[in-house]
This record gives sequence, structure tokens and C-alpha cells, in this order.
Amino acid sequence: MSVSRHSHRGRRAAEPAGVPPLASVAELVHQSTLDDPSDLVVLCFYGTDALNLGLWAIPPGASHPTDVLIGWRAPVHASAVGLVTGGEARSKDSIDRVRITVLHSADGQAATVLERAGRPTETIAEPPQGWGADALKRCLGLPTPEPTEELRTCVEAHWLRDLWRLIDRSEGRSSELTWQEIAPVHPLHPKGPVLGPHRLRGLTASLEADSNWDRMARLSAATCPPQALQPPGGSTVPLDEWFDAGSFAHWSLRSVPDLDDMLFEVLDELDPGVATLVLDALLSTTALTG
Repeated sequence: MSVSRHSHRGRRAAEPAGVPPLASVAELVHQSTLDDPSDLVVLCFYGTDALNLGLWAIPPGASHPTDVLIGWRAPVHASAVGLVTGGEARSKDSIDRVRITVLHSADGQAATVLERAGRPTETIAEPPQGWGADALKRCLGLPTPEPTEELRTCVEAHWLRDLWRLIDRSEGRSSELTWQEIAPVHPLHPKGPVLGPHRLRGLTASLEADSNWDRMARLSAATCPPQALQPPGGSTVPLDEWFDAGSFAHWSLRSVPDLDDMLFEVLDELDPGVATLVLDALLSTTALTG
């Protein structure tokens, strides 16, 4: 079996007999890119007697490796698409450097190779979950699982994240922040007079009653241009077609912490009276109500 680096165009052909397992391909890709520190987009093409790899180094200007995949559809005859990237794995006792290779195939299979500094390389059979896995699936036109998160979780997690940023900027006077400063940070707060907590709670409830993730994906993505940085080859797909409900939900929540964890941190920093108003404005108070 030979390995080469190409860019390809054309229609996806049926995979020939004797195609290696995707896990073996992921291991081959991982080992062949160990000396390359770049984050890489991987394209796999199965020929009659060869596995051809297309490798594209993600430019430093990309804010996150998965960002270059948004709105991009792999060539129709690509058999698999993947990412090779590095990062940190944090545990209670240590922070380890890791390098990970993830492949998703056009027939819905997935394979992951994980390498931690000083440890044996692991090949993981379970399909990866979350935004990164969704992005690879959407590059192949594959559907992602339906969202398990509610719209309220997205709205209120973003509010709490932005409240924490406001607290961080307050330079030690977080206990002096007023409702008039906090309420307008809410994602659904309209321009104009400051609304009370029950009005904000009502706006969140109305959004959840009148909409869903699929509709939000269409409305929000339709106003966003595709990424300026994309892998060569393939095609650009309008974002309201590229996203589906599951991928849009994970993308929307990718930069916010767990709502329950953030809630306690925010409440601890605020004046008790203001903290009560924040609680009154939330639908998602599962940390306190169970």
C-alpha cells in the first residue's frame, strides 16, 4: 500500500475491496505526521491499490482548528476526513501534552488515536462526541445526533459567561454591581429601559416555546458568512445548509462553561440581593432545584 499527498476532485467512488479498517488508517496518519507540529486537515482517498492522503496545514490565523471546517464540504469522492491537532489534557494531578488524530468516514465510521507525552499511544474505538466530531460529519454531509441541550441552556449559559466577564472587569467591586448593569448583558435583553428579572425569564420562555434548534440554526447561520480560511478542494456550502440542529447546538455552546458550575461562581461574587434577582431571571436553575 502506498501513501501520497494530493488534492483531488470528482465524485465519490465505491471503496475497493480490501480497504483497511479506519482505525488502521488513523494510526497510519498519526504516525506519518508526528514530525509535523502543524494542525492538519486530513482527506483520505481509496484507490484500487493505494491509500492517498491529502494533508493541509491549518494556517496560524485560524482561531481554532475546527473553525476552518465551518461551511466546507469535502470532495464528493473523499472516503474520510479528519483532523490532527495538539493540545493539553488536564487532570486533577497533571497537565499533559497530547496529540490526537480523528477520522470520520463517509459511511459513518469514526476512529481516534490519542498520544499523551510519556504514555503509549491509544486507539479509541468509541465514536467521538461534541462539536469537533459534528464538524467532521458535516464536512461529509452526514447528520449529527439531535441536540440534548435546551435553548434556554444556551441563552442562560451565555448570559452567565458574560456576567463572569463583567465581574472580572469590575476589579474587586463585583459586590457593588447593580441589576441595571447586569440585566442588559442578557442575550435577549432589548435596547431601551432595563427589564426586571421576570420579564427576562419570560423572554427566555417565549424563545423556547416558539422556536427550536433547527430554526435557530437556519436563522442565525443565514446571517453569517463562511470562514475565510478553508481547506483547498471541496466546496463551500451556505451555513444555513451546512449546519444541522445538532451541530449548531454544539457550536453555540462550545465556548461556554457548564451552566450549573458557572451559576455558583457568579452568585458568590454578587451582592445577595442582586444574586436573588439573577436567580429569578433564570429558567435553568437545575443546580439549585435538581
